[in-house]
Amino acid sequence: VASVVHKVDTVSAQRIRIPPELQTAIRRYVPRMVRDGLEQGMTRWLAELRAVSVIFVNLKGLLLNRKHNASLDKTHSVLSCMQAVVACNQGYLRQFLVDDKGSVLIAVFGVPPFSWEDNGYRAVKTSMELSEMLAELDVTHHIGIASGMVYVGSVGSLSRREHAVVGDTVNSAARLSGKAPSNTVWVDENTHTQAERKIRMERCGSIKVKGKNKKISIYRPTGFNVAATLLHGPQVIGRSDELKVLMSALYAVKEEKSK
Repeated sequence: VASVVHKVDTVSAQRIRIPPELQTAIRRYVPRMVRDGLEQGMTRWLAELRAVSVIFVNLKGLLLNRKHNASLDKTHSVLSCMQAVVACNQGYLRQFLVDDKGSVLIAVFGVPPFSWEDNGYRAVKTSMELSEMLAELDVTHHIGIASGMVYVGSVGSLSRREHAVVGDTVNSAARLSGKAPSNTVWVDENTHTQAERKIRMERCGSIKVKGKNKKISIYRPTGFNVAATLLHGPQVIGRSDELKVLMSALYAVKEEKSK
């Protein structure tokens, strides 16, 4: 580094000592995974490869960098509601950012301290709830979901670093959100496989996205499959007669709606 950097005047930053009364407030700015690792003395184990599901929410109806900006109150209201929905499903709110394409929220399922066998289902469920809430708030949005392996951990140097989620899966979710129609959720093949038993999906064909040699199959969630959730959920012991009655009622409702 020294061989390419031209010398400039520099000053040494003083070490900051955080008063005890401010530590609680500062903790809110540190991801829980990092906090837990620091408190347990396991900072060397903060980097790993994880199977996750990533949600990319493009908030084109929430402009913060153009002539007609959203109000600060509306921005806080939208973000607070989105944060609450992600938290209720125990996802990790990775980032909220603003760029030349608008405002973007990134959420991840499968990052410590929460890890589930149904990350894909939780991601789709959360996205459907986010989409419904954003529609009520009159915010135009485009949501993409992708599932796969990512790097979860620290990036940077000893002097400056941050906690990140990096990988092709994140890029795929971003591409899907960029291609999805307004107020629509698009899901990749891996996520569809994980969530199809509990959520009804409609195939929307295949599309070509930047960074991929082949077209990728996309799906759109259309609703919750209540009957399948019961069939493939935790096994019910000693309630076979009651379960049969319940399933019969569910199928009757389904048949009535299909008429």
